[in-house]
Amino acid sequence: MDFNFSQKMKNILCYIIIFLISASCIQDTPFETSTIEYIQNENVNWYYNINTSELFVQIDFTDFEAGDINHVYIKNLSLDSDDFYEIYDDGNNGDIIPNNGIYSIVFSNIDDTDYTLDIRLDRGSSNLIQDFSYDINFNSPLIIDDSFYPVLPAEHVLDQTELTYLNIVIAINDLDGYSDIDYVKFFIKKINFFNGSLIDGVCDYQFIEDDEYQWDPSWLMNYIDINSNGELVYNARIPMNPIQSSSSCGGFGYVKFKFEVKDSKGFVNVLEQEDTLQICPGVCE
Repeated sequence: MDFNFSQKMKNILCYIIIFLISASCIQDTPFETSTIEYIQNENVNWYYNINTSELFVQIDFTDFEAGDINHVYIKNLSLDSDDFYEIYDDGNNGDIIPNNGIYSIVFSNIDDTDYTLDIRLDRGSSNLIQDFSYDINFNSPLIIDDSFYPVLPAEHVLDQTELTYLNIVIAINDLDGYSDIDYVKFFIKKINFFNGSLIDGVCDYQFIEDDEYQWDPSWLMNYIDINSNGELVYNARIPMNPIQSSSSCGGFGYVKFKFEVKDSKGFVNVLEQEDTLQICPGVCE
């Protein structure tokens, strides 16, 4: 084997090793990370009061290093202005608890639309000014009213002696998903209806015509699944008393239904059915 050639190869390998070692010394390691905490979407929470048109916003800095926040500025959502103004963690002007690291503010006269909250932080220890924009998307729920939903029969026939069930299905569009729904409930208004009560073994009927929709705490609808359109599907199985049993008498006549959904942000959507449903004592005529 040629000695000179072998020596040249050794020299080349040495140069490569020296170059790699030098490069690793002057380059930043890929595992180095910044210790500066940046504001994220998770730091912002909000709630909208649909009755007062007030928007309550909290900006949470409890995970930040103590003393790192010098000043917090925001733009006013209620005004068409590019100016920032300072908010304080002092228990005043909408802030709930002073000096707890959570800045709270209440905006008044807020419409049911989407907003962008602009936040500016004056950082103390890191000597930085940080700007952050947070999208407030109301995504209020909507009860679907089309050729398929709600699924509600035109009539329901009571059994002579056995309990029957009236099944109702509705769909809700909510971009925030099932976890955003606070409740879904139904209301009933009796129109040209006869309530039945058992007196000494005989059914006694009283004519009822409600002016307003009635609601019972048990009249809540249950979540089933998501349909092919990405809508949330809910149903209710309403127990209907038989025409006559040993303990009750089933009422009959015409009723109307109303549905209401509320989400975690306070938005409410209501759908009132125009068509009536007939409950029949045996056979619908």
